[in-house]
Amino acid sequence: MLSEEQTVVVDDLARGKNVVCIAMPGSGKTTTAIACANAVKGKTLLLTYNRRLKEESRARVSAMGLSDTLEVHSFHAAAVRYYVPDCVDAIDDSLIHAALAAAPTEPIDFALVIVDESKDMTPLF
Repeated sequence: MLSEEQTVVVDDLARGKNVVCIAMPGSGKTTTAIACANAVKGKTLLLTYNRRLKEESRARVSAMGLSDTLEVHSFHAAAVRYYVPDCVDAIDDSLIHAALAAAPTEPIDFALVIVDESKDMTPLF
């Protein structure tokens, strides 16, 4: 069950508004992100800052049976998936630099993109 604050975020997003959600750790941001993905028509991309967040989010999405509609990647994993698939061993920001210089290897078509933990992003991301 969503809180009143989470419901406002989901409802605003479903009405086509851009939403910024600032909340403390453990307040339910990932739960809100998953609810947002369910509220829109089409596929959602959830971008996380690091591998730990990616893996935790993927496990939750998989357990809920939402893997077909909610794709979860770290910034680096998204770069590998859509831009530079031959760089799977790169773990530094050079991968992001390579992605920025490349064309996507396949069409990228998401109805919604959610950036989790944006406070940790660098200007490169």
